[in-house]
Amino acid sequence: SHYFHFDSKFFYTLRPLLTEPGRLTMEYLAGRRMRFLHPVSMYIFVSIVYFLVVPPLSQPRDETTLATEKDRQTAAVSGNELIAIANIPIIASDSTLLLQSVKTATIELRAKQFKNLSFAEQATYLDSLKNHRNSKSSGIKQLIAELDNVHIARQDSTYEAYMNRQAALPSTLQDNWFEKALKKREIVIEQKTNENWSIKEEIKKYNPKLYFLLMPLFAFFLMLNFRRNKKYYIEHLIFTIHFFTAFFIFKIVTTPFDHFLFNNDAIIYDVMEFMAILWYIYTALTVFYQRKKWTTIRKIFSLSLLLLVSYSICYGVLYAMVYMMA
Repeated sequence: SHYFHFDSKFFYTLRPLLTEPGRLTMEYLAGRRMRFLHPVSMYIFVSIVYFLVVPPLSQPRDETTLATEKDRQTAAVSGNELIAIANIPIIASDSTLLLQSVKTATIELRAKQFKNLSFAEQATYLDSLKNHRNSKSSGIKQLIAELDNVHIARQDSTYEAYMNRQAALPSTLQDNWFEKALKKREIVIEQKTNENWSIKEEIKKYNPKLYFLLMPLFAFFLMLNFRRNKKYYIEHLIFTIHFFTAFFIFKIVTTPFDHFLFNNDAIIYDVMEFMAILWYIYTALTVFYQRKKWTTIRKIFSLSLLLLVSYSICYGVLYAMVYMMA
């Protein structure tokens, strides 16, 4: 009830949070709290809505289709970057012509189709690709490298098979002890879940926990960056919670527009989104920390770097936790 109670305080808190960056934090820390929703309550409610709305709409609607005709025409300018395979079927019953531009999305799609083949069919298809007349082109090489990884993963279905393959490789190409330990863990998980387990896909389920790790770490970096303001750590943490809450609300509102109007593929939209976030953080830092214009701008650059470091640290911790608990 405490965390999910929804009343007029939410809207009263929403207005200064979005339109007057930094002021809400100052009001809260000054003791004028009764009319505002508690920062943690606000964050939890907004984050639940965020993770219900944003992740499902963050992928293009047609991500599972082949490259569009426009993509093909654009890529056709560079003929060596096209894959034209008339006699190499992706499945036994498929006799259609494979013609696609070498793009990451297209290669990922081809890899997904490749996974559905048997081990022998994969080997046959890979041999056909490697013997194709255009096998030296960068596009074919890129596709072969991706499909090789899929084929090796199928081959390494047991740890014993993996170790046998490693033993057949030159010592310089063998995995080190850490990579072998990770591979062993991955194989065990695949056998346990009876499916192709991807730690990246698994981590996506823990994104809310990632932000819970990120916020206190980022607040610590804020305290270091603005140590001359002589604020307590809790003050920086409240500022951080308000900032992430505002960011989530912004994404909740804008992501559906980006998805349904631009199919997550409009550069101008990304630029406008970046500028809006930049305006918000600049205004919030200026109001809350009372620094000069150019000092604040300089701090934004350092904070951006520290935010990247914070995210990397939290992602690494979460990666290890998921791997150990899976």
